[in-house]
Parts: sequence; structure tokens; C-alpha cells
Amino acid sequence: MTARRRIFRTLLVFVLAQGPSSPLSFCAETAPLKRILVLVFYEASRPGTNYILQGLEDGLRTSFRGNAQITVEFLGSAPPEPADFPVKLADWMVYKYGQQKFDAIVAIELDSFRFAKSLRDRLWPGVPILLVMGAEEYRDNPQPAPHTTRLVTALTAKETIRSALQLLPGTRRIALIGGAAEFDQQWNKGTVKSIRELNPDLEIIDLTGLSLEETKARASSLPDRTIAYIGSFYFDVNGRKITIPPLVEELSTTANAPLFNSFSDLAMGKGIVGGVVESLHDVFFACGEPLARILNGADADSLPTKEAKSSFIVDWRQLKRWGISERTLPPNATILYREVSVWEQYRRYILSFLSVLAFLLSLIVFLLLERQRRRKEEQLTSAMLESIPGLALLVTKSGNILRANHKNDQTTDGMHLQMVQGHSRLRYDAYLRELVGATADSNQALPIQEVTVGKRATATVELPLPDEQKWIEIRATQLQGPKGGSLVVHLDTTQRKLAELEQNKFRDEIYHLNRVAALGQLAGSLAHELSQPLAAILSNAQAAQRFADRSNPDMKEVREALEDITRDDKRARSIIQEMRSMLKKESITSQAVDLNAIVRSLSQILKNEAIQSGVRVQLELVPGELLVLGDWVPLQQVLLNLMKNGMDAMLEIPAEQRFLTVKTELDSRKKTAAFSVEDNGPGVAQEIKARLFEPFITTKKDGLGMGLSICYSIIKSMGGQISLRNSSVSGANFRVELPLVMD
Repeated sequence: MTARRRIFRTLLVFVLAQGPSSPLSFCAETAPLKRILVLVFYEASRPGTNYILQGLEDGLRTSFRGNAQITVEFLGSAPPEPADFPVKLADWMVYKYGQQKFDAIVAIELDSFRFAKSLRDRLWPGVPILLVMGAEEYRDNPQPAPHTTRLVTALTAKETIRSALQLLPGTRRIALIGGAAEFDQQWNKGTVKSIRELNPDLEIIDLTGLSLEETKARASSLPDRTIAYIGSFYFDVNGRKITIPPLVEELSTTANAPLFNSFSDLAMGKGIVGGVVESLHDVFFACGEPLARILNGADADSLPTKEAKSSFIVDWRQLKRWGISERTLPPNATILYREVSVWEQYRRYILSFLSVLAFLLSLIVFLLLERQRRRKEEQLTSAMLESIPGLALLVTKSGNILRANHKNDQTTDGMHLQMVQGHSRLRYDAYLRELVGATADSNQALPIQEVTVGKRATATVELPLPDEQKWIEIRATQLQGPKGGSLVVHLDTTQRKLAELEQNKFRDEIYHLNRVAALGQLAGSLAHELSQPLAAILSNAQAAQRFADRSNPDMKEVREALEDITRDDKRARSIIQEMRSMLKKESITSQAVDLNAIVRSLSQILKNEAIQSGVRVQLELVPGELLVLGDWVPLQQVLLNLMKNGMDAMLEIPAEQRFLTVKTELDSRKKTAAFSVEDNGPGVAQEIKARLFEPFITTKKDGLGMGLSICYSIIKSMGGQISLRNSSVSGANFRVELPLVMD
């Protein structure tokens, strides 16, 4: 065994804790069991074993989500070791585990690795090994065996002594404390070599190979500018087994020089100053990640060598005891056991008191400013309310009327205004019901009520008052801010409403006159349409009379003649009903109408007119019904105007080129349907396209320019659109788009 391997062995021996050799396991319920064998070169009675095994288990639990079982075997024996111990140990392991299969082996230090490799070759060929080794061993053995990955502990005695000299740069001597066992001496020789490499001028005081009592006595009378470094101390000269934590506690009470130790942080808090130290738990916690990758199927040879990091940790009490300045610590140093000063201890309470005092003063100032701001805001709100025309009401989020302006609005009487201004807790919905009357349609005012309770942002409705001669427009807007609420304004719209009604009356008159004029132009066509069923009725009636005058009448032929009379009569009546409906004076309403049926009926009416004009009408209709929101008669009027305009536009071109195409279309995405009328005429002049739907704008020599304007008004009243589009031919293409009837 080389000196460097003995150094690493002694490093581990001195910091290991009492630990069992029974399996440790943790599992996920459904995952297959993975078995791990951990081989440790020393006997199980050393301090630190629990830290090693707990670190290994914690690291594996963090990195591996499967079901794992850890089995630990200690390979060492109490000194002196029998000569045949390795052979008998190998035979015992083969006997004990010959029937088991492990998925991974963790070997701590090279001797354990050699034993693990030999055992693997006998029992489990190819099982991956994770080797935990020191940095010096890693440098001496850079090439491991196949199916092996490594974790290297970077800490050496040199690093700890270097950190001690950093804390105490005036050091002139180092007292080396160590045991009397063979591997203690080997370790301590390596430490002397490290000290010489760091600073050959340092004096080394040898306190190794002594009894515990003599070591304590010598450590209590060290010269100035001396630090005490505790190296390997397994046995004293009397054969007494020594462990580091109790040794540090005993020496710290008598030693007159600061103590340092590099094996692990187990001695922290016992009396050592600190420096670069290594945590056994953290070292073996780092084994979890490569071990998990191996258990998940990774090739051990492909895994990079992992390095366990050390930490710079110091005991604040020892810094104060030996007068070591915190300025000598590196930036990433961890300071343990710091005692707080009076300011540090009560700083939170002092700052809390000052904060509360500052808060109270700020609160007083804020309340004074807020009071002044609210007064100005109140004045501004009152001025804004008074500037709003009509009755303006501020309604709270809960629906109560908070404030009203002082307008004597004509939409309310004095009683209502007195109620609003006299009772600030009056609910707006109750006030609105009383204002519009109990018989009013409650759904009309529903959008306003939704704004007042916060369900909508804005709403505007127009409602009649109970005397039926007055109307009010109610506008509600939800107010932003934490308090919420809404602003509701009542405006008297009686004069505007009466003017609109009068305007609608005149508009209906114009629409009616337009239909009458159009039907007047179609009088010849309609007469021709009626003459056919009437002539058929006369012919069938005369035939029926002749059949009836026979001595033995054929009733079947009489019945067939009567059926023809009935069919032709219905046809004539439908033509007359279409004419009557178009001549009626009715307001436009929105209901479900079949756009295809309107096109077909009007095409039948205009059939004779088209024949006389030499125009061939082509229908391209969507299959089935095409239900839109509209009114049958006004839509007939629009289609009649567009088809008549198209026919008139083609009078100047050769008869064989006169085509009028009527199409219907469906746009499910936009939820609309449309019909278009396209002709082959000269088209619309560019200078009047933008004003084509305005009154008195026409392309005809003898036209008044009202037809397209009326069409535009009718379609807009139904919520649709009419437009002039680019034609696929030389003429004009008018398109009317209407909303679909939704299920």
C-alpha cells in the first residue's frame, strides 16, 4: 500500500461514524427493484459511517425515481489484521452473495475497488462500479477498470493548511498532532511534505506518536505564532482508539494555539477554527447523480469523472478567541455560530418601531392630504354632474343611487327627483320601474340594470314613459376604480322620437310609392302572367261543360278539367296576392325569410318583362332554404329595383349579349347570406360610384335617382349591407348581405 493511498484511507477512517451493515432501501411502489452493493474498506465502528450512508441514500433518492435497495459491507478488521483475512473475506462474500445479482457497486477507496473488481469478475461480470477516491489517488491511477466511473474528493491536507495560513498570515510554526498507528505515521509524513511545499521556512513542531495526556500537555504550551493541525489520529502510543470530534473537544480546552483539521465538518463546533473542510454527507450525496444514471441504463465508461466540492467554513467563536479578522475570509466563506451584537439582536424591533412611527406620521399627512383631495374631488364631481344635460345619477356597485344632479329633467316629475335627492339609499332598479311604469317591458331596461350591477361596461336604451307621448334615452357607463359603480344619464328624447316617427312615416310612403311605380311599369307583364291562367281556366270550364252535356258524361274527364281549373285559379291568385302584398303600406320588420324563395318568386313575376326586353335571366342559388333576418316585401322591392336596373342598363347592347345573373351565397364563418345581381351593361361611371346610393343620383336619362337610395335604407334597417362590386364582365354587380337566422 503506497503512502498516498494510506493518506486517503486515514482521511476516511478518522471521520467515519458507527454504521450498520444491513441493507438500506427506499422505493417507488411500481418500479422494479435495483440493488446496490456498497463496499467500505474499514470496520463499521468508526465515526462518520452514518453521514456517509445517509448522504449516499439522500443523493440517490434525489436523483433516482425508481425502487432501490442499498446493501453495505465493511471490509476492514480490527488491527492487527490476520494474514489470511483477504482470502477468507472473499470466500465469505462469494458464499453470502453468490445467489444475488447487484445492478451497481460503490467502492470507497482503491483497496475496496480492487476487492469489488475481483468479486464482480467472479459473481457479476460487467456490473458497473462507482469508485470514490481521493484526488492524489486519482492522479496516480487515471485509468480505471472497464465499466467504472469515479467520484473524486478534492480535499487534501495541503488545502486546509493553506486556508489556515490565509487566516493567520503571521504564522511561523505548525504543531502537527497525530497518532501512533502505522497508517497515522504514513499520513502525517505526507502532511509534513505538504507543509514543506507550501512554505519551507515554517517550523514544524512534532506532536505525533504520543499518549493523549502528553499530547494535551504539549499543546497547552506552544510558542507564539503557532497553529495546531490535527492530522491522522487513529491510536495513541498506548493503543487507545481515538476519534477526531472528542479529541478536538479535549484539546480545545487546553491548547493555546488555534486548531485546524481537514477531514470533515464533523469537528466544526467542537473547537477547530475551520477553513477548507469537506462534508462527508455532501461528498456521498454527490454519488447519487452518477449512480442514478447507471441504474437508468447509462454506460459507466461514458460517464465523466465527477468531483466533490469542498467548502470554506469557519467557527465565529474561534475567530474571536484567536483574534482572526473576518476580512481575511474569502467572499464565499460560511460563518457558523455568530453571536449578534445588541444592535443586531434588536435591530428588527428598533427598525419596526421606527417604521411604525414613520408610518403613523405618513398616515397623518396622507389623511390630511386625502381629505383636501376629496374635497376638491367632491367639488369637481358635483360640477361635472351639473354640467351633464338631463338627469345624471351616480349609482353604487350595490345598485343604490348615491347622488343626482339638480336638473329639472322633463323625463321625470317632481316626485321622482325629490325621491332621488331625499333618499340616497334608494335603489336605481326600483326608481326605474316606477319611472317607466309597471306595464313596461322589463327586458328593454335589462342592459341598463346589467351595467349598474357590473355585468356590462356600457349600455344605451330608449324607453317610452307611461303617458305614451314621452320618451327617454338612458345611457349607463360603468365607472373604473376600486369603488366601481356607474353613471346613469336620463335624456328627454321626445322631440327626436316624434321626428323619427314622422320621418319613418314619410320613408314608408316613399317605399310604397316606389313599389307602386315599379308595379306600374310591370303592368303589361303582370297582365300577361294573369292572362295565361285565366285562358286556361276558360278553356277547361268550356271542356267540362261539353263533357257534362253528353248523355253519358265521362266523370273522369270532368274531374280532370275541374282540377286544372283549380290549379290555374291558385296560380292566378298567387300572382294577385304578390301584387297586393307589394302594394300594401307596412313597416319593415325583421323575421326569418327564405332568400331563395324571394329570388324565385320575383324571377317569375319578371319573366315576361325579361322576355319582352330580350334579357335572359340566370339563377345560381344555394341548395335548400337560405333563411335570413329580413322582411319579405321590402326585400322583394330591393331585388325588383336591382333587376329592373340591370335590364334597363342592357337595352343599348345587342340582344344576344343581354344576360342578367342572380346569385345567392352563404358565408358560415361570417354568419351571413347574400344575393347579387350582375348585368352585362356599360357599368357605372367612376365619378358617381362613391355617391351611387345617395338620393337623386342616377345613371338613367329619365330616372329620379331614388331607387338605390331606397334600397340602401331598406337593407340598413334590416342590419345588412348593399354594395357595388367589381363585375366579372363589363357591367355592374350589386351585392346585398344580410344576417343569417341562427338556431
